Amino acid sequence: MTAAETYAALIEAVSAQRLRIHGHQPQGDRFGSPVAQRFRADPHRSLDANLQPEDQERARDLVEAHFHELFAQRPEGFRPLWYQTARQLLITWETDKRR
Repeated sequence: MTAAETYAALIEAVSAQRLRIHGHQPQGDRFGSPVAQRFRADPHRSLDANLQPEDQERARDLVEAHFHELFAQRPEGFRPLWYQTARQLLITWETDKRR
């Protein structure tokens, strides 16, 4: 079996497993399927209330008071300052030369 055939077989196996577990995916709407609805990073999902109503005003006041300590303004918007810049690392290795 060639590398391309092996890769194609793996893709077919993943697709078959996804179909068995999640059923058919709707065409066109990537965020319309039940799987996507469970996916927390779905940009179209409704926002959940993660604070008790009595805490929302206090939280808003705290964020507004310390906004300049929490975020940096960039041309594309605001960037959280608590994110650390990730260093990139390329890992390489020698393959089996007998193939």
